[in-house]
Amino acid sequence: MSKQYYQIKLFDYSVPAFCSFSKRYFGSASNFDQFMTDFETAVPDSETVKTYKEYKSGNKSAKHNVLFHKEELLKTAQPIAVKKISENEVEWTYINCHGCDCKIAADNIKGVAVVFKADDGVFVVASRLRFINARYENGFSEQYTLLNGFTMGHPGIVNFKSKNDNIIMCNTIYSPCREFKTETDAVNYLNSQPNSNCYNAVLEDVFGDG
Repeated sequence: MSKQYYQIKLFDYSVPAFCSFSKRYFGSASNFDQFMTDFETAVPDSETVKTYKEYKSGNKSAKHNVLFHKEELLKTAQPIAVKKISENEVEWTYINCHGCDCKIAADNIKGVAVVFKADDGVFVVASRLRFINARYENGFSEQYTLLNGFTMGHPGIVNFKSKNDNIIMCNTIYSPCREFKTETDAVNYLNSQPNSNCYNAVLEDVFGDG
């Protein structure tokens, strides 16, 4: 991965509403351009988007509000290891912050999981994925409902497109799966974890705390 990558901290929408936490997301300059465009569409007066425009205008130290304090918007991050993901006819279980589980399925999932070294030395496994016809099981009828546009997670991270009668769901920036103190632990997790952990990291910004 020869591109320059960056880290941003954003509010974590997947924790219970009475809690306040942040999450580290990662991406290239083009990834963040897409995320901020989608974020501004969803939240036109976003302070983070305004700060990004300031950053793009030359103020590389521009800060935005995260958990009620000012934090530098983008910090450099280093990709350490990469795992390619490609699966067809996938089924797995998503468990939300309240411990409730939901069956999920998709016709195809493709993308990458990456170990990033953050600016403070923390190693984060994060993924960027494309889901084709992702759907969740309705607990009342045991029928699957297609995920198509509505999200309760952080605005701008997950988007949807229709192509050839399929619904394509993607995360615009890399969603964090887990953090580690050492590179060895992060790489071991990357290579041994079930891919569903990466899938669920993206789904946290679909379902939020629901």
